Amino acid sequence: MIPLIKPFIGEEELMKVKEVLESGYLTEGSFTQEFEKKFAKYVGSKYAIAICNATVGLEMVLKCIGVTSKDEIIVPDFTHPATADAAYLAGGECVLVDVDLESRNTTFDLVKNAINKNTKATIPVSEFGNPLDESFYDLKDEVFILEDAAPSIGAEINGKKVGSFADATVFSFHPRKILTTGEGGMITTDDDELYEKLVSFKKFGEKHSELGRFSFESIGTNYKLSNILSALGLVQLDKLETILKDRIKKAEYYNKLFSETEKVAIPNKKNGTRHTYQSYTLYVKESNKRDFLIQKLKGRGIQTQIGTYALHRENAFSKAKKIGELANSLKLFNNLLTLPLYYSMTKEEQETVFNNVMELL
Repeated sequence: MIPLIKPFIGEEELMKVKEVLESGYLTEGSFTQEFEKKFAKYVGSKYAIAICNATVGLEMVLKCIGVTSKDEIIVPDFTHPATADAAYLAGGECVLVDVDLESRNTTFDLVKNAINKNTKATIPVSEFGNPLDESFYDLKDEVFILEDAAPSIGAEINGKKVGSFADATVFSFHPRKILTTGEGGMITTDDDELYEKLVSFKKFGEKHSELGRFSFESIGTNYKLSNILSALGLVQLDKLETILKDRIKKAEYYNKLFSETEKVAIPNKKNGTRHTYQSYTLYVKESNKRDFLIQKLKGRGIQTQIGTYALHRENAFSKAKKIGELANSLKLFNNLLTLPLYYSMTKEEQETVFNNVMELL
């Protein structure tokens, strides 16, 4: 079986976790604080706040900027449900907009046209590790930008990393992501006031007093990241550039192989950006062929899957406000195929995937 992805976990991670276990301090503590500092430095943000997963990170930010039931949150239709879930969980209303067919990301114009007096924020997704257009962030003058960069750690625009552009950015450390702690996530921001609110909110609304005691001046919850998971994160962060360089090299080999056929479109990458290919996705041009490929490749021992979801098709979001026909989102939902890509994958395995896809096409 050629799997879709394999987390790159080694002896270093085991030893770091052992260090935490032997310390006896297993909840959030010094290891998490170190992870936050190193992550902020890597991304180029002023602050990083570790959290138990990316979905609650999105929800936290929306709650901390004061979202109410009257507020609209603009979300790309082509994304994992977690992006829109966060808008509802924070108490707001979701507005679905289309995406660009080539980049698979939403755009400045699509979001700009959806903004009205009720708009509180937008949650663009840098999908599959492909950065947004830099011009998108010009919308910060009109609306709060909370970037869902769950799949995009290490992605860059003109040498500057995703996580340093938006008002706040959220990353995921799920096992399907390039840096993994099993579960977990990170919020980055340069906003001093927002940072204080987020830190308090994830720790029951606590605030330190001058006497070293806690006081509780606002409602909060427990979204902390344990020292155990942070230990994994610290080692993974040290390995990250090695993992990314290998992943990009393998993605470029796929690009070389599949660029010779007109039956599929390879992932789009703009000049001046670093696409990290958290998922390597092909656009299958023939209608009703993608699901056939998934089924047949599985029978041949090759694991593939869809790209992600067109939310307007899901019952959970049937009452969401929709802008336009969402045609590109639907095309991507029906035609996008995610291929296996992981650190230990060999060139021969990539060629096996390519040959089987082409034979079935």
